[in-house]
Amino acid sequence: MHRSSILLLVPDAEPLVGELRRKYDPSSPAGIGAHITVMFPFVPAPVIDDSVIARIQVGGGPLALVFDRVERFPGLVYLALADARPVIELMRMLQAAWPQYPLYEGKYPEAIPHLTVAHGDDDVLDAVTRELALELPLVTTIEFATLMCEDESSHWHERARFAL
Repeated sequence: MHRSSILLLVPDAEPLVGELRRKYDPSSPAGIGAHITVMFPFVPAPVIDDSVIARIQVGGGPLALVFDRVERFPGLVYLALADARPVIELMRMLQAAWPQYPLYEGKYPEAIPHLTVAHGDDDVLDAVTRELALELPLVTTIEFATLMCEDESSHWHERARFAL
């Protein structure tokens, strides 16, 4: 499909969510680590060149994040942020710079930054929720955003990093 996305990778979450994501989140086996999506879809991967990369601006400083609870969307469990405002500001900044790529194709009226852990039915989501709730809060600092690109085999690879 040759898609791309700008993500905040959250490696500190891997010990908590890595195994669950490998079982219940298809983006994990496709090569995407624990993350918060800040732009998806983004520029199609085949047309990303040095000039596109040079236009990506995400500065503002490292983000201190606290995941303090487990929440749900229909069919999905995620880690929620105690204060999502810094991530929302980053999303809005990127959206203003790249309006031709609305977040999630404009499907949702409001973007809620989150770290997806599992997709599934209620039994799966209930079990994942119980397991995760015991391990929170998770405190981390994110120092860069990552441009990920999908290849012809639907596997994702890091293309560039941008200091926050």
